[in-house]
Amino acid sequence: TRLSTLSLEVSGGSVSERILNDLQARDKWVAAFKEAAQFYQAHPPFEFSFDPSLEQVGETDYEKRTANLKMYVSLSPAEAGFKALNALLDGLEKTGRRTKWGFEAWPFGDLKPTVPNARVFNTGWNEAQFDVEILLLNERKKEIGRSSITLYSVPRFAKENKSIVLPDKRYGIINFRNIRADDLTPSLTIVVNSVNDILSRDLNNKGYMRIAPEDGLAAKQMAAEKKLLWQNILTLSDPSDDPFFSSATYSPDGRRIVSAGGTIKVWDAESGALIRTLKGHSDVVVSAAYSPDDRRIVSASFDKTVKMWDAESGVLIRTLKGHSDFVLSVAYSPDGRHIASASEDKTIKVWDAESGVLIRTLKGHSDGVVSVAYSPDGRRIVSASFDKTVKMWDAESGVLILTRSGHSGIVFSAAYSPDGRRIVSASFDKTIKVWDAESGVLIRTLSGHSGIVVSAAYSPDGRRIVSASYDKTVKVWDAESGTLIRTLSGHSVEVYSVAYSPDGRRIVSTSWDGTIKIWGAWE
Repeated sequence: TRLSTLSLEVSGGSVSERILNDLQARDKWVAAFKEAAQFYQAHPPFEFSFDPSLEQVGETDYEKRTANLKMYVSLSPAEAGFKALNALLDGLEKTGRRTKWGFEAWPFGDLKPTVPNARVFNTGWNEAQFDVEILLLNERKKEIGRSSITLYSVPRFAKENKSIVLPDKRYGIINFRNIRADDLTPSLTIVVNSVNDILSRDLNNKGYMRIAPEDGLAAKQMAAEKKLLWQNILTLSDPSDDPFFSSATYSPDGRRIVSAGGTIKVWDAESGALIRTLKGHSDVVVSAAYSPDDRRIVSASFDKTVKMWDAESGVLIRTLKGHSDFVLSVAYSPDGRHIASASEDKTIKVWDAESGVLIRTLKGHSDGVVSVAYSPDGRRIVSASFDKTVKMWDAESGVLILTRSGHSGIVFSAAYSPDGRRIVSASFDKTIKVWDAESGVLIRTLSGHSGIVVSAAYSPDGRRIVSASYDKTVKVWDAESGTLIRTLSGHSVEVYSVAYSPDGRRIVSTSWDGTIKIWGAWE
């Protein structure tokens, strides 16, 4: 009823009356948007489901008398909630003043002039984020397991921003590790303990979100995966400046891509437009990455230096000198306080990200270090080397924790899984290996590339691994089973790096063919 009134054309009259009527109509719409935003923050238009069938992961640890279990979960849009949002947009369109009033980006963006607390999806890049904690209880009501997962959904505008397309259903796996066998009983109870820190006892009272069991989520997940069509949706290049690209990665908010090659380039992730070029290194740039807060870019170069840049302006902030040979990889710690760099001088250096002061040097590799990455909690550093090993270090002390030899050739990259429990490495021996991050035990080897594998990374939900190879392809693997899911072909020569977007719906790859390709998946 309110919408039908608000959608009426503003009445005529004198100039004064038209201006006042226009202002009054806009004020009513602002009030409606603020009320809608408040409602949807308290009642997100999503539903959480879980499959009550638990499965064992791996073998029972007979010495420790423990086992690992997993369960499948999903996040899906609530049709009624999105229907109401689209009713608001439809009513707004009927006024004929959506753009004039500065409401074109709602509900994903701010009203202009800016009206605080008026947008619905406000977690960054139009994401809806849900942190879910699950408890596992035995028949004696004893808590025997606790785990959590973060699920994302990304609603989008349809053509011309006139309506919202319901986002795809998102699937996930929750792992319960090291469950004591002596605590197991014939039946177990799954408890959704909290969603976004709202405890289960309050979820129903507040009507925050519908939660329900749903059988067969694993099969539904695989069926949905098979329907996905991965395609090259954008190809980025700048032939006048960069004949090749060594690496590319997304900014944490997903809005930008930073690439390394002859220079550093910043691109718009949605349109592929080149935003700026950062010049300052005197030799090839091998690696570049954003800080966790999106404010800085750090780069590594054959000129033996690490450089820090202002991400917004492209201004060079400082140069970090200390390596005696090519710097091949660079990474920010998750808290943004430190920078780790890897060099052909056989060392890893850790720097203070604010001052640029060298904090410590990690020595232990017998040949050049090609790749460096932090664990998600920032407590560990993993490195890959020409010496064919993967090493794990204590990030605070610099002490070497583990060395793992399993590859028969140079290890070009190593990275943690989002939960920090696995490490994936890529090698000259044409394989990808998955390691247990705590024990260093080799879990599985992924074989399928016909050329050197240069880069491998986990998807944000940890369910997939993506790899890049000299065989000109990008491959997507199931992280749990090691099964090859997709092969993406399109580059004309070696593919040199690969990474997922923060929402997991895009993959970016770089090649020495002078292009960066963005791959997307649709139903």
